[in-house]
Amino acid sequence: MEFGLSDSLVNVKHISIQAALLYTTSGGDRRIRVFSSCLPVTSSLADLYKTSDIDAIMNLTAKAAVEKGLTTKLRDSSELALSRCIDMLAVYRNSFATNVTSQSHLVLPDSLKRLPLYTLALIKNLVIRVGGQGEILIRPSERAGLIARLRTLPVDATIPFIYPRLFLLTGPNQWGSIESNGQVVLPPQINLTAEKLDAASAILLDDGQQLLLRFGRNVAPEWLAQVFGNTNLQDCRKVSLPVLQTDLSQRLNTVIQSIRNQTTWGFQRLFVVREGDPLDHKLITSLVEDRTREFSSYHEFLIQLQKQITSRRVQ
Repeated sequence: MEFGLSDSLVNVKHISIQAALLYTTSGGDRRIRVFSSCLPVTSSLADLYKTSDIDAIMNLTAKAAVEKGLTTKLRDSSELALSRCIDMLAVYRNSFATNVTSQSHLVLPDSLKRLPLYTLALIKNLVIRVGGQGEILIRPSERAGLIARLRTLPVDATIPFIYPRLFLLTGPNQWGSIESNGQVVLPPQINLTAEKLDAASAILLDDGQQLLLRFGRNVAPEWLAQVFGNTNLQDCRKVSLPVLQTDLSQRLNTVIQSIRNQTTWGFQRLFVVREGDPLDHKLITSLVEDRTREFSSYHEFLIQLQKQITSRRVQ
């Protein structure tokens, strides 16, 4: 749902929004739940960009893109997401970057530094992603499930759904400890690109909905033994993550529990995947910074975005 305001906001510092929901409880009682919010407003475009909330922007954009695809064509969803990104950055460039003469320079406000990355990730997300001719990326029932999930996601769950966190588990071993403030030290986070992976690495993918523990074909047998208590894993679909008395197992389970505790919108199931297994496609489709047959890499996308922004004129 989007609100539009046509009245003038001169000399107005705050606006109030109130919505009421009439519903029936499981016990058959009719109730009304009222939601009230008071929001600051500004007539300064500079303040608007300075205080922009990238999480809220992507939540609204993702849901608007899905709704667009449901009423028209799925490809229109990607075009809407791209168009909104271009509009926001073009207005900023034309309003505040008048001294920029280089046509190869992409100007971004600090609050929206990651907007191009998240926009590309949304376009490549299976919820609205369109394959090439005759290419089936996802079954209709699976896409319907993703759409239903995205339409109800809270703001803080949107970014992980669009751009998952990818942790490297075979790097430095300082992670998994608990600091004096009670916070768990997470493994180093890496970009969503295959350049950061190899056959000897193990990673943890967190998209806010589920967790994927994936290890390469050549991962060290010692690592498997410390994590699973077994170096000969035949069918990972039947493998669960045990809690062993080894240091690595203790630290990994601590990290996973910490991630689950931070998630307030459901329990995150853990899947164990070996490189090349059927579920490995979950990781492959999450590597949104890489180039594919149908989509450009993140670097190429920035170049294309810059060209469209510099050619755009404020209407």
